[in-house]
Amino acid sequence: MAGTAIELFGWERTARAVEKVKDRLRRASSALGQAGVAYAVVGGNAVAEWVGRVDEAAVRNTQDVDILLRRTDLGAAKTVMESAGFVHCQTLDVEMFLDGPDGRPKDAIHIFLPQRKCDRITQLRRPMSPTPNRPLSFKWCLSSRLFR
Repeated sequence: MAGTAIELFGWERTARAVEKVKDRLRRASSALGQAGVAYAVVGGNAVAEWVGRVDEAAVRNTQDVDILLRRTDLGAAKTVMESAGFVHCQTLDVEMFLDGPDGRPKDAIHIFLPQRKCDRITQLRRPMSPTPNRPLSFKWCLSSRLFR
């Protein structure tokens, strides 16, 4: 079978999936930034950004977007994100924004609110935390190595 090309259908789907995540991240960060809502991108996208600066071949994809917000900014974020086409919901005590009415929680923008003890962020082992039994502050999260 000389000259027969193998078509890799999965590559196109993979590329589309990555573009959808990047689009979600761009839309969310643009909406929050234009409204003056303080936020930080955390999780897989933050890691990918950092790793990409060091070793492009080591970057891995993620299917969701994780954003750190101040608890006091959640109301403003809901308004801004809903005007950008996202749908706010809460599942298992996790605040998130679905990408439209047909969005799925696993593909959503997950919100971290660090001033609360039960947040997933405070469940991480934090040897560098100044007070390991207290919730993390927004300022500490942004200044720590946890999100660089």
